Amino acid sequence: MSYRQITSEERYMLSAPRLQGVSQADIARQLGRHCSSISREIRRNQCNHGTYRPSKADGRTRRRRSHSRRSLRPDQLVRSHSDQFNLSTRIVTCDACRTPKPDATR
Repeated sequence: MSYRQITSEERYMLSAPRLQGVSQADIARQLGRHCSSISREIRRNQCNHGTYRPSKADGRTRRRRSHSRRSLRPDQLVRSHSDQFNLSTRIVTCDACRTPKPDATR
C-alpha cells in the first residue's frame, strides 16, 4: 500500500464528525484511512486547547513541509548543514563540485 498524505478536503471531512463525538476509528472507516493516520493527524495538528481546526491543520502541515529537508534545493541543504556544524560552505561543497578537468594536452 502506498502512502499518501491527508488532503485538505479530508481534513474538513474529519473535523465535522469529530465535533459530533464520532470515534476516530469510525472517522477512519468513513475516509478509508487507517485509524493511526487519523490519530496522528489530530495529535499533530490540534490547537493548544485541544480542538481540531482544519484550516489551522492545513497551515501547520504546509509549514512543516516547507521546513522539511526534502523541500530544500541542494544549495540550501549544503548551507543548512554548514550552518549546523559550523563549517565553511566551501569545505562542504568541495567534493560535490569536483568535475574532471579537461586534458590540457589535447
